Amino acid sequence: MGNLTPLPQEAESAGTELAVNINERAARVAEIQASIIVAKRFPRNEDESYRKLIRACARPTFAEEVRYEYPRSKEKVTGPSVRFAREAARVWGNIESGIEILEDGEDYVVIRAWAWDKETNSRVFADDKFRKAVLRKSGDGSYWKDVRDDERELRELVNRRGAICVRNCILQLIPPDFVEDAMGQVYKTLSDKAAKDPDAERKAIVLGFSQLNISVEDLERYLTHPVAQCSPAEIAGLRSIYVSIRDGNSKWTDCVAPSEPAGASTSNQVGAAIRKPKTNGGTDGGQAFTG
Repeated sequence: MGNLTPLPQEAESAGTELAVNINERAARVAEIQASIIVAKRFPRNEDESYRKLIRACARPTFAEEVRYEYPRSKEKVTGPSVRFAREAARVWGNIESGIEILEDGEDYVVIRAWAWDKETNSRVFADDKFRKAVLRKSGDGSYWKDVRDDERELRELVNRRGAICVRNCILQLIPPDFVEDAMGQVYKTLSDKAAKDPDAERKAIVLGFSQLNISVEDLERYLTHPVAQCSPAEIAGLRSIYVSIRDGNSKWTDCVAPSEPAGASTSNQVGAAIRKPKTNGGTDGGQAFTG
């Protein structure tokens, strides 16, 4: 039987690694304790936080990005986007959030998102397990692309799924009436902006959805009338649908009625929701949606 006693250099290396881990853990504990002390010394002003959030939602460029909408059965599901949750956490104050990978398997990833209110010491967690694959589209239809060996696409997939989970955690720490009032202000801001210059807003609608490979014909089938006849309320709703698809909350196929003929522009519908749009402005005098 061989000698199981570690060599001196191996023992020294293990001891050094242990000491580093202990020091890192102690530093993290000290950091957490310090952040709690700071949060207690400088508590949030809820009235001021509310005012800041409503004021942010009154800005058109912000309002365009922070509300999602998609149909479910005969009802419309609406809610705040990832960007809204980040801004809400910022103005609410004394909140930390993040994601960590719990398991990185051969075919699946398991992540955990969290949000922590340091004033109340309330913590919220959300786990998500998903395949290392993304939905893509070709001339023959949609397909699942394996991204296990594509570091960039895999990182984007983890970040996208993680951002949605973080949003859900943050929103559980923000008072519900704050969120409801803010969403009401967002809808008013979008409707008012569309009413002031409906032609420019319709052009932005077309440009934005085209970046998701959703055509004017697709939009008109959804609306049941030409895009040129969109009301301000419909324009506001389409912007929210765009945000929902772009952020991965829904797909364009969720918006298409089941009774629609199978051959109706499916090449622009199936799988289009996963493709992320460009972030630069549009051309021809219009302004595309930005992310």
